[in-house]
Amino acid sequence: MSNQYLSFDVTKQSIPQQLITGRQGDSQLKFVTMLFWDGENNIPYDLTGKQVAFEALKPDNTHIVDYEGITILDATAGLVRYSFNEQVFSVSGTMQQAFFKITHTDSDNNVIADSTLEVAINILENRVEFGINSKNYLSEYDDLVAQVKKKFDDYATTVKDSIDKAQALHDQIVEYTEFINSMGVITKDVFGNISDLKPIGNTVVDKINNEFTNKGVNILWYGAIGDGKTDNTDSILKAYNFAKNNDTTVFVPSGLYFVKFDTLPDKKIFQGNGVIVNDGKQFNISTNINRDDIKKLQNPFAITRYTYGRYNTAAGMSVSANTEDEAAVIGINDNSTGLSAYDNRDSVALYTTNTSGGWYLTSVGVTFGADYVEVATDVDLSGVRVGMFIDTKEKPKNTGIITGIVNNRIMVNKWITFGGGDTGVTPVNGSAIVINPTTAIWGQNSVVQLNADTPIMSAVGYEMDVINNQPHRTDVNGMTLISDGTYPANAALTARKQHSGQWYYSLLSRDSEYGVYHSGGSVGYYVENPKFTAFAAHNSPTVIASQNARSSQLIHAIDPDNKELFTMYNDGKMSRFTLQRQLGKGNVSAPVVFATGDITLPSPDTYPDEIIIVTNVTNNDIKLNARISYKGKQYNPMTLHAYSSAMFICDGVEYYNTNFTDAISIN
Repeated sequence: MSNQYLSFDVTKQSIPQQLITGRQGDSQLKFVTMLFWDGENNIPYDLTGKQVAFEALKPDNTHIVDYEGITILDATAGLVRYSFNEQVFSVSGTMQQAFFKITHTDSDNNVIADSTLEVAINILENRVEFGINSKNYLSEYDDLVAQVKKKFDDYATTVKDSIDKAQALHDQIVEYTEFINSMGVITKDVFGNISDLKPIGNTVVDKINNEFTNKGVNILWYGAIGDGKTDNTDSILKAYNFAKNNDTTVFVPSGLYFVKFDTLPDKKIFQGNGVIVNDGKQFNISTNINRDDIKKLQNPFAITRYTYGRYNTAAGMSVSANTEDEAAVIGINDNSTGLSAYDNRDSVALYTTNTSGGWYLTSVGVTFGADYVEVATDVDLSGVRVGMFIDTKEKPKNTGIITGIVNNRIMVNKWITFGGGDTGVTPVNGSAIVINPTTAIWGQNSVVQLNADTPIMSAVGYEMDVINNQPHRTDVNGMTLISDGTYPANAALTARKQHSGQWYYSLLSRDSEYGVYHSGGSVGYYVENPKFTAFAAHNSPTVIASQNARSSQLIHAIDPDNKELFTMYNDGKMSRFTLQRQLGKGNVSAPVVFATGDITLPSPDTYPDEIIIVTNVTNNDIKLNARISYKGKQYNPMTLHAYSSAMFICDGVEYYNTNFTDAISIN
């Protein structure tokens, strides 16, 4: 190993450097240690943030451009070491030109270059050993060709829609390399402008590496082999660590990959059709079709697969939100716990689960601006994403949509005050914030929109077709609604309106043996505030049936004040029938009134479509205070004679009398 010390004045004010002498066949064992100097200011040349390359034109007119052999020992002191590539000493004679080039990019992304004076290099002939063939050596392009070739071979299995793009890029790199070998250096007008490559990076290698990285990393790039025998622990962990540090995903292509770890780290990062196993234990990999960088699925897709087992594999497709757990289609763990109690072997076409919680972040002591909030520097914002909501814990709260993250500052589109329309104020400094505050979760949510200007005449939000070709029917259901957990759920089925919409039927049953069937529980059918009719039957042999419920109420109706209006009891023959009664005078509200003095009927608009029966239980005439239509005219008040009854029907405007043997008269 030989070393030679050189000093270069980058300002080129000093004399040319001394001669470097080598022999054909010398390579990395020969190196030089160099001090770069700023002659104008008489200080070391600072190499911080700069790249150094050795460039030369050999005696046979082939070229050297070498970044790989450079090692910066001390950037601020301008101290560098260069190990000569074997191509430098591949042909005898004197180098036509040799120097070191220094480049960096300024704040406007302009490439700034400096260089040293020429270095005199003389290569002695080696007549004893056979030398290596002399050729162009451009380290950046040699590495580029090798990397693109390796990644292209695996990339086709990772991103199908980029095969043509990757093939064209691969072919062009090969073309450039052949051009270098045959004709010389590629000029900018042939190669093009590196800034035209859209991925970030200053060099071609960086840009192409970033292009592949943004699509995820393939475990094959790290040496994984999917034969079910090779130990892939190191390869998969390397791919995982790179993906985690670069906020991307790990692709596992088809194959069986043996590992020695017991737990798959952060399984949400992994995706693909491959299987990772450890002594028979299988780590299921998600087949993700929704990546952060894919806004829409441009083409229709279909999933066809056979199901088996317990978790994801028991479903044709499983979608899990706010959890890293696998789909609990059957939910029997690795120790087979539960097999003794659960006899079914379920198969599901589509399984969905959504768990409350998910990712969220709270922070206190923050500072607000008109379009941002600034948190403490030790707050981890790695999980924050553009598009998330951010709420303050003020009353009323202010809220915004996240548009970006810059260091510890979270940008929002603007602040909106809850309940204040589309306007808001800058929150008060120190108020606590919540990022990604989920308040409701759904297992499934479907929207079907039937527009006025479409020829489509029918719309169904959800349709289920159950085809039963077996004689039994006990466990063949269109829909099974299960309530689980510590506390009871509210309603198995809820029909409500949105904005100006209205359901004509909350529940419509056609050609069914039972329209509504209820077994167990306290209430089988419940209707709140119907606009028209709560329950109706048409051409049904049985309107209401009750079995084994002799002590319960068959029908029970109450008014908005929780007063009983109507009750029908079930004693087997449905013979008992009661209506709410009211005894007294003054304001009345019950459908049956036993009046002991003058009474005032409810305002007609309070009980539209109401029937009220009034009986005077005294031996004196009493007054009926209400707008009553009697024999074609309207009167208020009217007289109800002693020990007489009258029935009144309300239309929402006034009461109409159905006379019981001249029970009433005009005052």
